[in-house]
Amino acid sequence: MRLTEIVKQFGFAECGIDAFGTGLINNTWLISPFDSSTKFILQRINTNIFKQPENIAFNIRLIADHLAKFHPGYFFTEPLKTKSGDEILKNGSDVYRMFEFVKDSHTIDVVQTK
Repeated sequence: MRLTEIVKQFGFAECGIDAFGTGLINNTWLISPFDSSTKFILQRINTNIFKQPENIAFNIRLIADHLAKFHPGYFFTEPLKTKSGDEILKNGSDVYRMFEFVKDSHTIDVVQTK
């Protein structure tokens, strides 16, 4: 399945798809729907490193549910669900997930020490 088809499974028909970041562990794309100013991050999870991506999705869901119940004002990006209601999308051996893009956020590939 091509990336355009993967993105459609998350409910986006027309959008820009651009590589994002360095891809140190997962492959990551910035998704820019043509009908929205909100952007999203699509990741293909590296299943050589994360052998059971379902467990990652389950843990993120537990955190999201806990925060919603006990700390409703806490900022936390939850995964988007596919059209079928899943938080991860399996395509053969590939596994994808999508989150809303957090503007001005950053990741660090290598920790700098003094």
